Amino acid sequence: MKILQICHGKIIPEDSSAYSLRCNKLFNISEIVSIGGLVFRDEIYGNKKQYRNYLLMLFSIIKGNRIFEIYLSNGKFVRKRYIHDIIKKVKNSDVIVFEGPWQYPLFKDFLADKIVIYDAHNVEYNLRKNNKYNDMVKKIESELLNNADIIFSITYNGIKEFNRIYNIDENKAYYVPYINKKQYEWHGIDSNTIVFIGSMYYENLRAVDFIKNMATKLPNINFYIIGNIRNFFNKKIRNVIFTGYINEDKKNEIMAGSLMAINPVFNGSGMSFKIFDYISHGIPVISSEAGISGYANMNPENYMVVSSPEKFVENIQILAGDKNKLLEYSRKSSEFYKKVLDTNDYKNPEEIIINFKK
Repeated sequence: MKILQICHGKIIPEDSSAYSLRCNKLFNISEIVSIGGLVFRDEIYGNKKQYRNYLLMLFSIIKGNRIFEIYLSNGKFVRKRYIHDIIKKVKNSDVIVFEGPWQYPLFKDFLADKIVIYDAHNVEYNLRKNNKYNDMVKKIESELLNNADIIFSITYNGIKEFNRIYNIDENKAYYVPYINKKQYEWHGIDSNTIVFIGSMYYENLRAVDFIKNMATKLPNINFYIIGNIRNFFNKKIRNVIFTGYINEDKKNEIMAGSLMAINPVFNGSGMSFKIFDYISHGIPVISSEAGISGYANMNPENYMVVSSPEKFVENIQILAGDKNKLLEYSRKSSEFYKKVLDTNDYKNPEEIIINFKK
């Protein structure tokens, strides 16, 4: 059975972002093709093919307001070579997985005899409240949810929200998180470094702006931004360091030696991979409510500091100034990590496909 995953973000290397990790780790064997992200050349690596698209990215950055996904959905500025390549691959595949709903409108006419899967990283409609494209997003998401044979969601809450908003058939929806079962040791109690992990994603960009504002009020703390976010247009802040993409060993070294990790993301509905990464390192965590929404059924507020935007600086100062609290929240992070592992019993996605009858 040939599985094709159609993606809209950077997928090479596989650990370049949480999105990339999800796409690369969902199946043991599949073909993965993507267009999007800050990619400057077409690239093939094993079973993965990443297309560059300068016009699509340029106009998305200029226009802002989450226009990238809308352009992609209607084929605007999308390379014809990419479209033709995907159509050929769809015809030669048995299972088509959409990693996000955006490209479904482009290829829906070629799916008649295929098993169609929507791998939902978020409830996209909820992410775009008060956005002028909100109704268009709802239409795109609704069409794929209704026509997909199988729906994967990275959170339980995602399935509930899909049912509330779209009245989906819950019998075809499955909870399929991505869990990495490796644990690390934290030793950053004497550090002055705070870490944030973020890829080139709208909410992460907003979080970085928030961090830069905090950094001016906390001059004795260094904020490390790990991931492929870059400080392209804004004024540089002395104590905000952008690492760019780094390998897992370097990332783990920075995280293990940092004072705490933060997640000032104020909109979102999926299971935050960065939170899971943080707690796997036993690092004390301060997060917004939205940043832990995907863990709501596990009472995450008992294991980390949950902060409003207005209280973030104050909560950082309180935690940084109390070593006993830091040790307590490090222990709580490790406890929460074990709890997440214990409560994430789910079916293998390949088994779901094998047992599916169209």
